[in-house]
Amino acid sequence: MSKQSSLPWITPAGRETPARERLSVDAIVDAAYVVLNREGHEKLSMRAVAAELGVAVSSLYTHVANKDELIRQIWLRSFLASEVPEPTSDPEEWARRLRTWMHSIRDTLREHRDLARVSAGQHPFIPEALPQLERIIAFFRSVGLPEPIIAAAGDHMSTFIEGYVSEEQVWEERMRRLTPTERENVAESVAHYFGDLDPDDYPNLTDIGPTLMVHAEKDERFDRGIEILIRGFMSYL
Repeated sequence: MSKQSSLPWITPAGRETPARERLSVDAIVDAAYVVLNREGHEKLSMRAVAAELGVAVSSLYTHVANKDELIRQIWLRSFLASEVPEPTSDPEEWARRLRTWMHSIRDTLREHRDLARVSAGQHPFIPEALPQLERIIAFFRSVGLPEPIIAAAGDHMSTFIEGYVSEEQVWEERMRRLTPTERENVAESVAHYFGDLDPDDYPNLTDIGPTLMVHAEKDERFDRGIEILIRGFMSYL
């Protein structure tokens, strides 16, 4: 071995750096979550993830083909983290388990900035997701839902939760930019706006308009959405 090759600041040919030695899909997804939390969906990129890992962007492509695959892996981790309820034929117990499950999915999506946005548009028809999809179908099937409704149930449920969390986080970001006084005045200003409308022109808006700015807590609003879905599902039993 030459003196030069034994110098600690020179990496011998064929030897990987520590960062590359630990590179894996899991490590890349971990770094992607860091970037997502710090920068948001718009600035998530292969280059940003590589910088977070301290490696050249080209080294990522051995594990993740492109940004679409990166996003799919981010989604897959959250999808597999969801604990699907055990099947049951009891409608009341089924509804209780569904409520708990939907809250769990919401909590998972809220753990990371823009995760709901990243998840939207993804589908579970890939080999790694099929066992989870099988469990989901078994749960919806167990209570006796007809097949066309089973096919749509998971889609409508995920669309509701992802949409709810996305909008929830948008409003949270807007509220953070307001002063405490401005935040308190938002609902009041909306009520005044509807109150000033001409009831002859807008009889319905002047009657119930102020309630359109929902005063309920976010959890209560989410629960209300769950109940709307459950009542819809139950109508098919």
